[in-house]
Amino acid sequence: MAKEIYPTTFFLLITEACNLRCKYCYQQNNDYPKTFMTEAVATKSLDMLFQNAIKTNQKEVDITLFGGEPLLNPYIIEYIFDYGLKKQKQTGIDFSASIITNGTQMNGYIEWIFMEYKDKVNLNCQLSVDGIKEVHDSNRIDIKGKGSFNKIEKNVNVFKKIFQKEPDRLSVHG
Repeated sequence: MAKEIYPTTFFLLITEACNLRCKYCYQQNNDYPKTFMTEAVATKSLDMLFQNAIKTNQKEVDITLFGGEPLLNPYIIEYIFDYGLKKQKQTGIDFSASIITNGTQMNGYIEWIFMEYKDKVNLNCQLSVDGIKEVHDSNRIDIKGKGSFNKIEKNVNVFKKIFQKEPDRLSVHG
């Protein structure tokens, strides 16, 4: 009989929607309806994650939020962080989170979420950049066909400010 496996690390697809049309993206069909994670799905996912940790006597759980572009669904990100912290308090199991973003989305609400929760959930953030402007803009184009490097360059200063005390929690991949 096979031993059951109870993962305590989840990757959660926050949304299939994306504001970019990267030439190499695995989600090439941009015509189908894009779904956004609901509170009900987030709740069930986190409940399962913490139940798995209890079953296996783990002291911590971890999630990575990705998409599409997860920052297009900031309300569910706040919900996940808040609910994960409630489960942490109930169970005594540490909850931590990471997010992978293309870095083009930033506003006051998103910045507030990061500032409010980054230390509480030990948040790590990974920005996706494809190198220098010319290379990046040839691959990572927006819906109108324009490069996205300038948007990321503008927003990277906000991300750097958010993580200024813990710069190792902000990384770039390409």
